[in-house]
Order: sequence, then C-alpha cells, then structure tokens
Amino acid sequence: MTTATETHELIPAWEYVADTVMGGVSTGGRQVETYKGRTATVLRGNVSLEHNGGFVQIAADLNADGSSYDTSSWDGFELTVCGNNAAYDFRLRTDALSHPWQSFRTDFVALFKWRTVRLPFANVTPHKTDAKFEAARLRRIGILAIGSEMQAEIAVAAVHLYRGKVQTKLDPIPDAYRSEIIEMALSDHVSFDDIKREYGLAEKQVKVLMRDTLKPGSYRAWRKRVRDFSDRRALYK
Repeated sequence: MTTATETHELIPAWEYVADTVMGGVSTGGRQVETYKGRTATVLRGNVSLEHNGGFVQIAADLNADGSSYDTSSWDGFELTVCGNNAAYDFRLRTDALSHPWQSFRTDFVALFKWRTVRLPFANVTPHKTDAKFEAARLRRIGILAIGSEMQAEIAVAAVHLYRGKVQTKLDPIPDAYRSEIIEMALSDHVSFDDIKREYGLAEKQVKVLMRDTLKPGSYRAWRKRVRDFSDRRALYK
C-alpha cells in the first residue's frame, strides 16, 4: 500500500466502450448515480467471451482534445472505488501507441465497500507494444472487466494523481487492512497474486490469516473451494 502526501483531482469524462467494436457480444453501460452513499460513475455489464470478445469498460481522455497530459511529476493514480469484490484492469494509453489493442496496464480489486486504491506508474506493464511507458505522454485511461465471463459492477467516485512514500509490506497487518484482505481472500474472483500485489502478503501468509480468523469448519470449506478452483483458474487461491 502507499501513503500519499499530495494529490491532484482529475474529472474524467467517462464513456462506455465494449467488445462490440470488434465483433464481441458483451453488454453493459455506464451511468452516474448514488452508489452506497456516494455519487459515482458506475460500470455494469455482462462480459461474454463469444465471438472472440471479452470486455466492457469505461474510458476517458485526460484532455478533452485527446492530446497528451504530462503526469511525469506524479507517482501514479489513486482511485476511490467500490464494486462486487472482483478484479478489474486499469489501462493507460500514451501518444506513443498507435493501435487500439496496445496499452500499459495494471489491476486492482473493487471490494464491496468503498476504499482508495493506489496504482503506481512503476507497476504498469506494456501490452502488445515495445514502447516504454512515459508518464509525460499519457493520453487516456480506462477501467475494464476483461478476460473471463463475469457480471461487472464497479463504481468510481474519484480519480486523483498522487505522489508520496511507498510502503510495500504490512507486518504486522494493521486492523484497517485486515478486513480488506479477508474480503479479497473470500472472493472467487481474486487471486493470491492480486493480494500480494496490493499488500505484500505471500500465499502462505494469507492462509495463516484466514486460519486464525475463520472458524475451523469455515476455514476447511474455504480451503476446499480454493482447491476446487485451482484446476480451473491459473494462480487462483
């Protein structure tokens, strides 16, 4: 996790985009509403893998004219999000990318309750491009439900740039984060890798936390579900 010392608010003009632009059949939409007590842009959709599709998203240019936006003096993005306890992609496009399938990407989990997630530029990876990520040339951002059949539901109440000190491990785990980690571990859409990326906890540490927190019968049921899913999803818990 990261503790930001300074932030700058952005007001993205989110638009809805789905795989129908490439022949897919995923459905959904976006709307502004009051979501669990906060005004937010909400993406909902049904992600289908038929016809080589598989995504729904909200995306926005950082400048209204589509030109680049210099974020080089910042460390990354800070999102205030809530959702259905599933993992979502966060994608960035710079003016160095010429094809719609190219991006720089990372991901995060939208829990059932509101929380702030921080996505450092240092963690983004290139997808289908040899270009290097240059924060000074950032043009567009997007939040996607992608890659598996799922019901998407994610609300975004605020988007900020941030800069600050990075804390990579939580040992011992603060109570404020313990409930979030447990909620992620109980989700069928969150992997151990997702938890490690956000909190620095290895798989073994998560299992110890769950064993110490859940009742014995509940812990055994959780471990069985983990094993059952392991054959169907790579890197699943």
